[in-house]
Amino acid sequence: MPKMKDFLRVFFSIINFISWGLLVIIGAAGIVYEIFGPVRYDKMIHALKIPLSLGRTYALTAICVLVLILCHFVRKKLTKNM
Repeated sequence: MPKMKDFLRVFFSIINFISWGLLVIIGAAGIVYEIFGPVRYDKMIHALKIPLSLGRTYALTAICVLVLILCHFVRKKLTKNM
């Protein structure tokens, strides 16, 4: 049974790392949006062929934050029971 808990802990750590990475990228895009404005931001996103609109970006941000919170509590519960 400890092998399964170790696997889950590592799995949730990887998911946590990916979520943090996405949030950093989205945060950097938000800074670019604030500096250059919405028109230039949209042109840049289309030039890079990234299929994200502002609404999708907000949704992805909310999903990443939710995943981070859930992973935190699951990892905390896993380490508590060891």
